[in-house]
Amino acid sequence: MVSLPTKDSFVAHLDAVNGLLEPHGEFAQAQNRTHSFAVLAGAYVNSFHAGIARVLAKRTIAGVDPLKRTEQTMEILDEVEFGETATAVSAAERLWRLHAHATATMDDGTPVAATDTDLLAVALMTGFRTTAALRVLTHPARTKSIAAHVQDHFEAYWPERAGMMAAVGIPQGYLPDDPIAAQQWWADQIQHNLIANAEQQSLETILDQFTSKASDELSDKGKRLLDKHLVSGVVTREVVTIAYYSAPEFLQPIAFPQGPPQFGRTELLTLPAANRMAPEWLSGGIPRECPQANRVMTHLAEEE
Repeated sequence: MVSLPTKDSFVAHLDAVNGLLEPHGEFAQAQNRTHSFAVLAGAYVNSFHAGIARVLAKRTIAGVDPLKRTEQTMEILDEVEFGETATAVSAAERLWRLHAHATATMDDGTPVAATDTDLLAVALMTGFRTTAALRVLTHPARTKSIAAHVQDHFEAYWPERAGMMAAVGIPQGYLPDDPIAAQQWWADQIQHNLIANAEQQSLETILDQFTSKASDELSDKGKRLLDKHLVSGVVTREVVTIAYYSAPEFLQPIAFPQGPPQFGRTELLTLPAANRMAPEWLSGGIPRECPQANRVMTHLAEEE
């Protein structure tokens, strides 16, 4: 991207009460702290895109402190999505500045930046898919296949894409209007830029470093877990399960050669138990640490 978006292109999508998202839309209804798992799962899937993987490894979740990085990401997203105009614009500007500084160099010397429109669009699409997969996997009344449900949820989220695109800096009309066509564009982008040997890039370090930090934080601060490795295992398996069902079909046998996760479904359904052990910011429930999100969620609850 040559330049960052203007305030006007983002403000046009903001509602004075409910923030960025359609308050009764699927995506807004899905927002809670468990959404953090979708952020991590999205990073997992994105790490197969060579450009995104290089920036991830250089600047973001797979960096020095992945736990803090993820927490900061969630804080910014909450303010962008739920904040009143001044709060949302300020958060969006912080996000744009972070993108502008997230740069790396490929093996052939080619520069790559998070402000590249394709990279922004791939990341956004992956975010929609992982959130859809999370909603499906944690819903107790599933009647169709997981893949079919993920597709249904993705298409339900799609009408809200315009505001999210403006929030992260994607020009209006950059992605196809049709959700199926947009999803194909996304899959083609990942496949065209697929890393030949993903383990040499950020794939493993994203989860290894994150779960190590998460378990260490619990051991030092929470004092609630007898076996600190348990939460590491729960978080890792949940992220991998969400990533599997949100990944493009061609990527699944590459990223998950053992096939679909066998035990992730049970662990996802026992999240209330995991929430007692996981870091509070990562557990379920209304985003308690974000006043803007609390305000909007309370407003939605009062309307029902």
